[in-house]
Amino acid sequence: MPLIRQNFSLAQGDDVTIELDINPDIASLVGANLTFRVYDQEQAVPLGDPVITKDLDSGLQITDPDYGLLLITFVPGDTISLVPKNYVIECTLYDQDDRRTTVTEGIMSLTRTKNPQALP
Repeated sequence: MPLIRQNFSLAQGDDVTIELDINPDIASLVGANLTFRVYDQEQAVPLGDPVITKDLDSGLQITDPDYGLLLITFVPGDTISLVPKNYVIECTLYDQDDRRTTVTEGIMSLTRTKNPQALP
C-alpha cells in the first residue's frame, strides 16, 4: 500500500489550514474514522505521545471522501508553545473493525515568528 509522504511548514502561533491527500489505495472515506497526529521526532522517527491530535470534526475535516482530501486546521494554541523545529505527522484511518492503516505521513516544519504570543 503506497503512502503519500507530505511535508509542510507553518509559523508558530498562526491560524492555518493545510490540505492533505491520503493513500491512493483507499477507495473512499465515507464512514471512515480518522485521526491526525503530530509527534516530536529524532531522525524522522516519532517520539513519545503526540504533541497535537486532530480528530474528525475537531480540527480534521474530510473535504472529498472519494478523492481522499482532508483539511487540517491549526489554531494558535496548537503551536504557540511548541519549539520551532521539525515534527513528524501521520494520519491514521480506523475501519469498522478498528484495524489501523496509516494513510499519510511526513514532516511538519514549525518556524519561529517574531513574537508569536503578541496579538494585534
